[in-house]
Amino acid sequence: MSLRAYLILLGSAAALSASAWVFVLFNVDPQTTNNVGLALFYLTLLLAVAGTASLLGFVVRFAWLHQRMAGRIMLNALRQGFLLATLAVTILFFLASHWFSWLNIALLFIAISVLEFFLLGYQKERLEPLDYDSGDDEFREF
Repeated sequence: MSLRAYLILLGSAAALSASAWVFVLFNVDPQTTNNVGLALFYLTLLLAVAGTASLLGFVVRFAWLHQRMAGRIMLNALRQGFLLATLAVTILFFLASHWFSWLNIALLFIAISVLEFFLLGYQKERLEPLDYDSGDDEFREF
């Protein structure tokens, strides 16, 4: 998939998710709805925020910071957009469920940070394998 097609697809998905969220926002009464209405609210909000944050993250890295590895930028922006959206939607869920406390928010932030560092380490390990056939005998394992 080309970069242009990816950006068009991601932008369209984010716009569709945002319009679905607005539809749910104005047509679902939170006082009388069941769990399906609330799940639709949170799911459409998650997708809209993740798509928008991914697009903004990509544009900032590619255009303003002049990073040129488009494939890695897309993966990083998409991953961080979903993590940011998960953080925001979970905080809203905690507020609605009366579970909001600074301890819960701190634990959530720590959990998402640990997940991001784990994914960064996994990505770096996968994308940059060690070269054992470099010719240096002192770095070879026997």
